[in-house]
Amino acid sequence: MDIKSKIKGTNLGILFINYKRILLQKINYSLYDDETAIRKIYKRRLGREPDLNNPQRFTEKLQWEKLYYRNPIMTTCVDKIAIRQFLLEKGYKDYLMPIVGTYRNVKDINFCDLPEKYILKASHGSSMHLVHTGGNVKHPILWKLIMRSWLKMNIYVEGREWPYKNVEPGIICEQFIEAKTSNKLKDYKFFCFKGKPMFIQVDVDLLSDHHINFYDMDWNLLPIRCQYPNSNTEVKKPINFDKMKEIAAELSSEFPHVRVDFYEYDDQLKIGELTFFDGSGFYNFHPDKYDFIFGEQLKLEKYSS
Repeated sequence: MDIKSKIKGTNLGILFINYKRILLQKINYSLYDDETAIRKIYKRRLGREPDLNNPQRFTEKLQWEKLYYRNPIMTTCVDKIAIRQFLLEKGYKDYLMPIVGTYRNVKDINFCDLPEKYILKASHGSSMHLVHTGGNVKHPILWKLIMRSWLKMNIYVEGREWPYKNVEPGIICEQFIEAKTSNKLKDYKFFCFKGKPMFIQVDVDLLSDHHINFYDMDWNLLPIRCQYPNSNTEVKKPINFDKMKEIAAELSSEFPHVRVDFYEYDDQLKIGELTFFDGSGFYNFHPDKYDFIFGEQLKLEKYSS
């Protein structure tokens, strides 16, 4: 690991990066409208101009949806706090992630009141979490400063994923889940199109040596590589696979596309989250043809209330 990576992995490094993000968000939002920002980010990330007039690629269609498909229920679905009530109303109480509490103010978080193992997450975005697996918090002040920085962020600006624009910032504390039979937690992500699950992305060992595999609905391994390397370890079909398909189909039925995520550990099944813009729509598919294969499944429609 190089020095730069080591610094990024420290609490001070994370805090610095967060405030840099906040500054860049403000600059980005003041300079560019949504379409201009999307075009610039797409070109920078994927090395080509997006076709937003006649999109064919999955990555292009997701950018189009950011601009033209704005179903208000999506804002509820991306909010880690608000979605709990949404899932309760749909009868999925038993599949909710176990939580310790939710907070709008960092001052309300008392580390002494939290269990031995937990994960603190920003409820209004992704890639913002702190993991505690035992003992006293070594740097409680820095952790609170990091969480305060989360509350200043609006990740809508970074990729123009509009559902996040009006999510009230918050923090959710989830119980740390781990399987008794394996120390490698798996995240099963179902790519669904208008109520039809079509592909599964499996994330292995999320908190350390992160790997990803893709499968079709018959659990055949697909030769796809994206932002993380593939796993060389055989990933068995989850015990609750059929139930995952059933839930994913129901939750995705009113949307042209949504990714429904699950955790399975021991014999338990939990719904992780709903994601409308996978990788913010900037997945770099290898081989490239899968950008078009996924894109064929996404039928674009403008939302009208």
